[in-house]
Amino acid sequence: MCLQTDVMTLEGAEEMNLIMHPISMSEDCLYLNIYTPAHAREGSNLPVMVWIHGGALVLGMASMTDGSILAATEDIIMVAIHYRLGILGFFSSGDEHATGNWGYLDQVAALRWVQQNIAYFGGNPGQVTIFGGSAGGTSVSSLVVSPMSIGLFHRAIMQSGVALLPDLISDTPEVVHTKVANLSGCKAKDPEAMVLCLRDKSEEEILAINQVFTMTPGVVDGTFLPRHPRELLASGDFRPVPSIIGIDSDEFGWGIPLVRPCYKLLGT
Repeated sequence: MCLQTDVMTLEGAEEMNLIMHPISMSEDCLYLNIYTPAHAREGSNLPVMVWIHGGALVLGMASMTDGSILAATEDIIMVAIHYRLGILGFFSSGDEHATGNWGYLDQVAALRWVQQNIAYFGGNPGQVTIFGGSAGGTSVSSLVVSPMSIGLFHRAIMQSGVALLPDLISDTPEVVHTKVANLSGCKAKDPEAMVLCLRDKSEEEILAINQVFTMTPGVVDGTFLPRHPRELLASGDFRPVPSIIGIDSDEFGWGIPLVRPCYKLLGT
């Protein structure tokens, strides 16, 4: 999985009383998982669903979701993708030195790969649905309004997240930029020097900075998002696709076992 805060690591899982197998983290993480029915072959021309995981754009991984059952029962090709997270995925200096939205660009690259290669796995590149939950839903919504993703998918499902969530989109990168500068010791006044300084940081130093952020918002970068999604939606200046927008049943229900021990400690 991509570098991220320790919630998804073995140490983080132990703190929350979760049972998890060891999972390695690396900057070399831009892979995708493909699930197919047993009968799928090149030329099967099956519908394709591409899952984008959530996690506030700071954590998560493709293998959080096992697509094998969906592929088998619904006779589809299921793809789950990775993208860069935290400051490695969404830090921006507000200029050409670090435009930001790297994680979103990874998603675009994954969708381009699907267009070029999914037919070899039995999928139909002309029938691609993207779907995601929480920050994954925000990602799907952002891809819908982005000019960079036109033609890469044909339907969209947003589960408990859209591009207008204020914590996941920002008109300016200033807050994250300033906090990263303070934590890293890199000078914020010179964006080029700051980016070069950050590139010299070790993996451990970057992860230490990442720990501070519970969310890292995307930004209006002029390319992936030429304007704020609110403005793009209001003006209709995007290519719409048939979409489903809603919330999940039993939202965050998996977290209940983590909360119950706290009630016991409080005697409630």
